[in-house]
Amino acid sequence: MNTIHVTPRGLGFLRDELARVQSEYADLCGERTRAVELSGDGWHDNPYLNHLQQREAALNHEIARLLGLLASAVLLDPVPVPRPTNRTAIGSIVTCAVTDVRTGSEQRQTWEIVGYGETQRDLHRLAYNAPLARALLGCSAGDVVEATLPAGAVEIEIVVLHSDWGAASHCELAYHA
Repeated sequence: MNTIHVTPRGLGFLRDELARVQSEYADLCGERTRAVELSGDGWHDNPYLNHLQQREAALNHEIARLLGLLASAVLLDPVPVPRPTNRTAIGSIVTCAVTDVRTGSEQRQTWEIVGYGETQRDLHRLAYNAPLARALLGCSAGDVVEATLPAGAVEIEIVVLHSDWGAASHCELAYHA
């Protein structure tokens, strides 16, 4: 598995999700035991048991995936304050102008680039591995890059890298990553 970069918040998200899935797995194992006791363990005698076994397999897969992510996670250093404004990196707050190549429509967006699994659109946080964030990484103010996002081809101009959210508060915030 590839290395992922997480902040302490992102590491907490992963650990919480693992605990939630493990708890669901434990509950399911108890339910499976009760189902066997009530109706036997043959698929023809107990279709509900078959359903539980399939759900158990899915949860096993999810637990393995989360353990793999935790094993490959590299904890990021705290973001410096003020944030660097020379190049876009994890921790940057960037305002960009995204132009749809097909229609020519432009939208300004301001995002904080955060660690793996930390996208929170309502808080304007975009994980570094999201398509828009990948296009922004390493860019400086004034750079223009082309990218293909889920909605299609775009041209992205990096308008400004902010030193903090206070400096970004005057910018239009958008949710179209």
